[in-house]
Amino acid sequence: MWRKLVVILLLIQVSALVHAASFSGGLTLNTNSPPVYSKLEVSFQLADSYNNHYDTSEIEVHVNYTTPTGSQLYIPCFPFQQYTTTGNNWDWPAVGNMNWLCRFSPVEVGDYKFVVTATDQTSSDWVDGTFTSVNSSLPGFIQRSAKDNRYLVRSDTKDTFFAIGENIGWWDNGIHDYDNWVGKLADAGGNFFRLWIGATKFAFAIEEDLGNYDSTQIKAAFLDYLIEMAESKGVTIQLCINFHGDFSTTVNTNWGNNPYNSANGGPLSDPQYVWTDQTTINYFERRYRYIIARWGYSTSVHAWELWNEMDWINNYSSWVSQAASWHQHFYDLIKENDPHGHVITTSFAEDQNDQPVDAVVDYTQIHIYNSQNNIPDFVQTSNYYISNHLSTYNTPVWLGEMGVSWEDGGTCKSWDPNGIALHNVQWASLMNGGVGGGFSWWWDSYVDPLNLYTVFTGISQFLQGVTLDSHQFTVVQPTINNDNNYLRGYVLSGGDGYVLGWVQAQAYTWYNVYQGGGIPTVDNSQIQISCANKDNNNTLEIWNTFTGSRISYNDITCDSGIYSFTLPTIDGNTPDYAFKIYPGGPQNHTNPPTTSPTPPPNNKLPDWDYCSLSNQCQDNCCSLQYSSDDKLKCTPGGASNMCVTGDLQDWQFCTVSSQCADGCCSKQYSSDGNYKCTPGGSVAQCI
Repeated sequence: MWRKLVVILLLIQVSALVHAASFSGGLTLNTNSPPVYSKLEVSFQLADSYNNHYDTSEIEVHVNYTTPTGSQLYIPCFPFQQYTTTGNNWDWPAVGNMNWLCRFSPVEVGDYKFVVTATDQTSSDWVDGTFTSVNSSLPGFIQRSAKDNRYLVRSDTKDTFFAIGENIGWWDNGIHDYDNWVGKLADAGGNFFRLWIGATKFAFAIEEDLGNYDSTQIKAAFLDYLIEMAESKGVTIQLCINFHGDFSTTVNTNWGNNPYNSANGGPLSDPQYVWTDQTTINYFERRYRYIIARWGYSTSVHAWELWNEMDWINNYSSWVSQAASWHQHFYDLIKENDPHGHVITTSFAEDQNDQPVDAVVDYTQIHIYNSQNNIPDFVQTSNYYISNHLSTYNTPVWLGEMGVSWEDGGTCKSWDPNGIALHNVQWASLMNGGVGGGFSWWWDSYVDPLNLYTVFTGISQFLQGVTLDSHQFTVVQPTINNDNNYLRGYVLSGGDGYVLGWVQAQAYTWYNVYQGGGIPTVDNSQIQISCANKDNNNTLEIWNTFTGSRISYNDITCDSGIYSFTLPTIDGNTPDYAFKIYPGGPQNHTNPPTTSPTPPPNNKLPDWDYCSLSNQCQDNCCSLQYSSDDKLKCTPGGASNMCVTGDLQDWQFCTVSSQCADGCCSKQYSSDGNYKCTPGGSVAQCI
């Protein structure tokens, strides 16, 4: 739609004599050699000013890129105010005057050509340029898998992306709260969080002056800061654009302050007309254009979430078809104008399975909260909703919000201080075909004060190197013998012999533990899973779900159509295990110890597990000593001078960046091709 508008405007200007739309000076690039999947910025000034430079009927600016393989890409450009990002964010000083930016992320290596075009009501002008993109190890964009509709993948490697994280909707004290929260999330293995840009702290979604974003430029700068932080930590963000309370008079209402309210001079006499009022739709289109232009370049933008809990909008049940049409319109509009193809979702407060709205988007979400103890076991509840959504839509699904209480984080701290529900939904979601774990809502009052980030470590480690969409998994239940019916199990079984599984004490639920119930000890439980792989060269790995450590690995055969093995002891210290079975694997290996690991609260890796720093290990030594494969392992009795700490100095040999005082281990500037602690090393090259 925006492209068509540009074409029409250009046709009008063919006979124009006055050259009003013009550039003041040339173009400035932030780099002439951007790595693929990194940010390229083209900045410039226009000679003229406009009453509203966000209104494309006054001034429209875009860039057309020609890629090295000849593809043509269109991206809107946008007005931009720079700020100095130090100190309290509300005190950030503006730097200079507003200018224009075009942001882009190259996805091909090689020479690009581009043309920036500005068109106003009297004329058009353009400036061209070139740059050369170079290879990098940066991740690609999130997209739907072409091999299995249940999963999401990275666009570059096609590796599946299973979202592990939480909601982090807004800050408490300032934008730098995110330095703490996102840092801890990433350090624990998290890769995702959900952010409200419709909330008051960011509030870019509801502009103070309809269609004009000058007054919200500082809030846009907050989001710039946060996205760049996420990029540096390998975390993605689901940007929730619209907040239900802005268009509700009953739930979290902000309708009285909403500039779209006719009482405030806006176009809507009642909130529900947001779905159909054309003036409102036009303003939304302008806002989405700006959002795509400013943040669509980033691979850390996981998805555009069009609404949070839209069923709280006034009279929603009578406006379902209009809401579906609204979603189809904006889904098509965004897909047409977002060249990087970010996935799109939306959300409901209540489960709206079989909704026409959910049939529009790329993946669906479920919000579930315990109320009056109606969800004593999040495993059963999440399994029910995930399987229903998968069968209805055949698209990815996850629990977008969850909690043992919908009221406050303090209640969650009292009822479930160990994060049992949060732990359980990670594994239940994975083993039932979900594309992400359940995301707690109470980030600042529950997850952070209790340091429940450790919940994310086990599943993050377990999934490293696993390509979920490559095996055509079916969800099956294993046969469990010799357990007195104390255990339950869930399995993803692939036709190629690849198996992921999880077995848990049924009593390990937040509600049972809160009520003082115990976890029975189960020894020598026998697990049996149907299999079709006749190759005897198979490997079984058993994992600690809390520490993310591999406890044992052994050969296993598919004997008479059955994989059969014995689990270690399940008890209150180790209430569950995960396992993998796959064809081939380690040969002539020496099994590590199979004794029960340290209880989950210790969160230490057992002897001989892979590691990167000594403080991760029970014996406080991570080294290459006695290692037969030249990989760092937790070394019992290791020599102290060989144990790896996080204070290696510049140019010392290293294996991961966390070992270096300067935070970068790379081959950059290395004369002998070995990894060394690299002062000032490029983030893209740090391992």
